[in-house]
Amino acid sequence: MLKKLAFMAAVGAAFAVGVQGCGTGRGLGIEAAILAPSFKTAPQADLTGQTNVFTGTLGSGTTATFAAIEGVNYNVSVSSSPANENLVIDIFDSNGNELDAKYVTTNNGINYFHASPSEHVLVVLRPYDPLNTGVNITQFQITGIGNYSQTSLNVNIIVAGDDFTGFGAFNDLAALDDRANLATALLTTLNQLHSQNNTGITFTASSFSLTTAQVKGSQPTLVDAQGHTICNTQNEPINGSGYANIDTSGLDRWASTANLPGQSLTVFIIHHFATDGVIGLSPRPGSAFGGGGPGSALCVGAFLQENGQIAGARSVADMGVVLTHEIGHFLGLLHTTTFSPSPALNQVTDAIDDGVSDTPAAGDLKTLISNAQAHGDSSIGIGDGCADENYIMFYQEKSSQSLFSPMQIKIIKATLSCLPH
Repeated sequence: MLKKLAFMAAVGAAFAVGVQGCGTGRGLGIEAAILAPSFKTAPQADLTGQTNVFTGTLGSGTTATFAAIEGVNYNVSVSSSPANENLVIDIFDSNGNELDAKYVTTNNGINYFHASPSEHVLVVLRPYDPLNTGVNITQFQITGIGNYSQTSLNVNIIVAGDDFTGFGAFNDLAALDDRANLATALLTTLNQLHSQNNTGITFTASSFSLTTAQVKGSQPTLVDAQGHTICNTQNEPINGSGYANIDTSGLDRWASTANLPGQSLTVFIIHHFATDGVIGLSPRPGSAFGGGGPGSALCVGAFLQENGQIAGARSVADMGVVLTHEIGHFLGLLHTTTFSPSPALNQVTDAIDDGVSDTPAAGDLKTLISNAQAHGDSSIGIGDGCADENYIMFYQEKSSQSLFSPMQIKIIKATLSCLPH
């Protein structure tokens, strides 16, 4: 039995401790960062403007992250008591480059236009005078300015390839009707999980097929020597300061194979990932619904590769949870916990939280390691006592995962509102 079925780790960035210079920061370069920009401890903003990211004494500064969509405006507002305190707001991209930096006097804010590809960005709020550490912040909010539906989304589910022998469900997807039935089953699980969590989002789906020949003709690297459709990706490098960028080049090749009309989320059902343990992959966050461009598609595998071999077919129930998880990533969510630099017991040194205030931390790292050792596991994961393992956004999958937190729901709905559909 395959106990541990790994997702790709969450997106983010490993920010440098001291960021020099200024991108589009109007001449406000940080010569020596007072705060090390990092996703490690920064809370995620809900983007609705209803929840404060931070209140209290500012000290040398505070940080926050949010999923920034290319071409969208965001309002970053800050208030203090008393008002008229001089602060600086810095915004960094996923490579640690400064995207914007502005002076602001409370009670006020800035409008930030994200011109870069969609990514999680980090906001640093700090006093203009480094010695003025007593500023009392009463409001620090980030609002995504989007006008699109937060309650509905259509998903194009494309079964890609001819050979799903051994899959077991729906006649091994041999006929178009079988593939349409798989799409219906995945849609049912997706809607059930959202209904259980009262997200208020209803999904519809359309089903399509691509032959192996069509895929190979468009993108030869997406078919292996056995004629199976695949997606290549690299394991994510993670460090103790936060998250590194994931490799989505394979996803972008898939996106180019089916430029469907309309503004729907494109999902490819492929034979397997050509990376051990990976069963689903999505940009974090996505850039667009439809269009066939970078950041516009995600993939779910029908089979699992382990030690370079096809280890087994996935169940439809498991694939439905994976689909729900990956759509969560597309709409701005990180894993509830990222183990750094790896979950492996001989490597793990840190458990990095997702920054969402109402999802539980995995737990004491020493205890989790001890539990995994007692179970004969080589890495921390399902069954080792992680307090967040029943959350849909845990880094490993099990079919009984069913939870989104209220704050996670705010994040995905706010991100959804910023993507035209």
